[in-house]
Amino acid sequence: MELKLNAFGIAKDILGAKTSKLYFENEQVSLSEVRLKLVNVYPDFAHLASLRFATLDEYREDSFEVGNGDEILLIPPVSGG
Repeated sequence: MELKLNAFGIAKDILGAKTSKLYFENEQVSLSEVRLKLVNVYPDFAHLASLRFATLDEYREDSFEVGNGDEILLIPPVSGG
């Protein structure tokens, strides 16, 4: 299964690109499994405890299931002044 990643802010810097792909053997995975794979492939994601995911323009919890071809937005914590 292939998932499309679209990253913003520091998440884009960690990926080294605005977009990327992740591959899984299962036909469906939870976003918690996506988070684990991100940390395994890109260890710096372990430092983003409040990294959020969104699909179809909605924030999703880690229990949300995604499938082949889904696009996942990686939204890091935002600071401002």
